[in-house]
Amino acid sequence: MKIIFTLITFLCLFHAFANMQPKFKKEIDKGIAHLKNEQLDSAEYFFQNAVLLSENEDSLERSEIYYLIGFFYDCHFHHNKALTYLEKANLLASNLKNGRIKMEIANQIGVVNYSLRNFPEALKQYKYCLELAFEYDDFVQIAYSYNNIGLIFMETKDYTKAIEYFNNVIETTKDNYSLLSIVHNNMGIALYHTKVYSEALVHLDLSQSYSLKTEEQTMLGNSYMNKGLCYISLDEFEKAQLNLEKALEFYSKVHDYQGELLSKVNLSKTNFELNQTEKGKQLETEINEQLAIIENQDIITDFYTYMMESYLDLGDSTIALEYSLKLIDHGKTVLKSLEDNTLHKLKNDVSFTSVTGELNKVQDEKQEIELINEQLKSSNQLIITLSSVLILVGLFFIIYMILSVRKTRKINKKLKENQAELTEKNREILNSVSYANSMEKLLLQQMNPHFLFNALTTVEASIRLGDTKFANEYISMFSSLLRKTLDYSMLESISLLDEIDFLTSYIKLNATKQGNSFSYNLSYDYEQVADFVNTPPMLVQPFVENALIHGLYHKTDGNKRLEIHIEPHDEFILWTIVDNGVGRKKSQEINRTHKGISHGIKITRDRINWMEKIYGNHFSIEYHDLDEGTKVILKTPIIEV
Repeated sequence: MKIIFTLITFLCLFHAFANMQPKFKKEIDKGIAHLKNEQLDSAEYFFQNAVLLSENEDSLERSEIYYLIGFFYDCHFHHNKALTYLEKANLLASNLKNGRIKMEIANQIGVVNYSLRNFPEALKQYKYCLELAFEYDDFVQIAYSYNNIGLIFMETKDYTKAIEYFNNVIETTKDNYSLLSIVHNNMGIALYHTKVYSEALVHLDLSQSYSLKTEEQTMLGNSYMNKGLCYISLDEFEKAQLNLEKALEFYSKVHDYQGELLSKVNLSKTNFELNQTEKGKQLETEINEQLAIIENQDIITDFYTYMMESYLDLGDSTIALEYSLKLIDHGKTVLKSLEDNTLHKLKNDVSFTSVTGELNKVQDEKQEIELINEQLKSSNQLIITLSSVLILVGLFFIIYMILSVRKTRKINKKLKENQAELTEKNREILNSVSYANSMEKLLLQQMNPHFLFNALTTVEASIRLGDTKFANEYISMFSSLLRKTLDYSMLESISLLDEIDFLTSYIKLNATKQGNSFSYNLSYDYEQVADFVNTPPMLVQPFVENALIHGLYHKTDGNKRLEIHIEPHDEFILWTIVDNGVGRKKSQEINRTHKGISHGIKITRDRINWMEKIYGNHFSIEYHDLDEGTKVILKTPIIEV
């Protein structure tokens, strides 16, 4: 995917680079050379020199320099550093009439945010780029922007919109074989995810034919890889094997190590399915040695899960256990990465940086006004002293003092206004940090180490006891839930169907772990929900968890039931969660005895308190104590995408 985005911007970069003065180019050349060798400090030194040398140049020249530096940082996967330079380029370009440089910068900022999985911001930049492309009748950029927007919708699992945008590219593109190979491949992926495999294969064949015309080895590898995945889903493993072997061949030609590894992962699956166990084990060894280079965490999860399932089927519980332990270690790594990145991402989402910049500006103004005030105070003291000695000129100074006092009052009034603004900015920052912290805690609560280790310990115990069927079923559900949690945690909102699917996965996992000791039902009008909107991700899960752990878990007699009803309205969604457990009063007594605390609910309340400021009264929680159990009525907002 990085190669695709690189091709989009290369021509405009070449133009900017060729017109740059030699003194800038020389410093940037040095910076690029050090960046290629991962000598980041040295690269930054030369890039800063290039910036300093351009201080006396016009804004267009300087924005091109910042843009070029940001582009090369992005090409070497230093996305946050790239974003810093691109935002500086964007700031300089904002006052220019040159819309083309704005278009190039917006596109590249979109590329970087895509890499950082900040999809809302990437979508915003791509749409702005599309708007400028229409303004300049740049049909090539229009097509690429459609494709990029389609990729965003595909990443957020809105495959219908993704297909719509990919169709726009196909309808408006004729002779650009490179772009056609890309968009037909993307269309194939989108259709694959909607399980329309026959149509997906048609588009992948078209992508392959266009790639042959352009001799783009990587795109050929992509089309063969995706055809292989389609055939795996169709259980046509021999065809899958042929296509995956071709994909591996093309990726090897261009030294695309990530592509090679993904081909091997899927080839190992087909080998095991075709009972070619030795070939599968050989690939398995190679994959384990190369997993460090892979960026896609889902692929690692799938590989470990699939290997564990395969060895369970082969009756080798020892190796299956080894893979379950690897999955535990991988879960730790993913969790740590999520913990490190979530707060940073959320602070960006609430414009933390811009708020801080405004705060610094207000503080500078405050210091300046206080300095003027001190000077005025000194002037007033001098006036009083002179007036007592020089009576003849006293009147003059009295008048001056009056004017000074008036000026002081005006300045003090401005100071109070700025102090009020400063207080408001501080409040915004505290709210931003509070929300970010609550979201981070919520995500960690939903997939915390205790939950992670308990789940996988259950698998280990099952393997040791020889219950491979249960272990296979449980690990499959667990890995699916882990993947959904990681995917949804990066999004501002998800579809209502995805939220329901996430809850179903969570409840099934708990039901399986507890030996299906309780029954559950999620009721809703499918057509009404299917046409529905987006909602904040994973907001309802803590309330379901509360019903399971604090309500049903402690019930020792009779049937245990969990009922969830989902009712969409015009501006909000009504969730009714009913359990026939021990009730809130009894649960509180048990929790006091065992020192238990419902952290998920508290964290969710903090999140709701902040979000109420945005969505108003479309958030509410009601608790009703029943004769047997508890009813919770939760109202959540609809988020416009």
